[in-house]
Amino acid sequence: MACEGAKKGKVSFIDKGTAKEIAIPIAPFFVSCSPTSTCGVSGIRQINYSCSNPIAPNGVYSFSSFKNESVFFKAVASSGTYDGNQYDFWGSCPDGQREIRNSFSRGSGAITIISNVFTSGGNSGLIIKDANNNILLTIPVSECNYQISCGDECPEGFCKCIIPEYPGYCCLDCTAIAASIREITNSLRGK
Repeated sequence: MACEGAKKGKVSFIDKGTAKEIAIPIAPFFVSCSPTSTCGVSGIRQINYSCSNPIAPNGVYSFSSFKNESVFFKAVASSGTYDGNQYDFWGSCPDGQREIRNSFSRGSGAITIISNVFTSGGNSGLIIKDANNNILLTIPVSECNYQISCGDECPEGFCKCIIPEYPGYCCLDCTAIAASIREITNSLRGK
């Protein structure tokens, strides 16, 4: 479990050569990365769906998913809706379920998936779970290279720098900075 005792955390990762960071609003959490999880490779899934309410438009929805993930709509009793239910969108893998989108629709009535197409987007995926083993996020990535930081701190091996933009600091790779300083020092000394 990461970030025990903290209120939030961050996962920094490299995807196709680009550094990315995602905030995790709760802690503690668990991060795993596996190219061959029980849910298969990561990618993008697109569904086309129809609604039982004749005035609700049919639609298309794309989201991060895994090859072997099954998806479904779950009716949740709710007042002020077309048929007395709001419809939450869920995904299921052998190792657990995750809520993909809460209150996907409130005015549509029952939703039927017409088509469900998965496109592989890489050879691995980051899976972030809460302390109760519920899947919070699945992030398609091209490699399992990530760092975890807790609260407002930088991951191990990174230096915190104050900046005027949100969130008020950035994290720089200490090893890369040290190498740059050595290179500049050596060039000034004529080596």
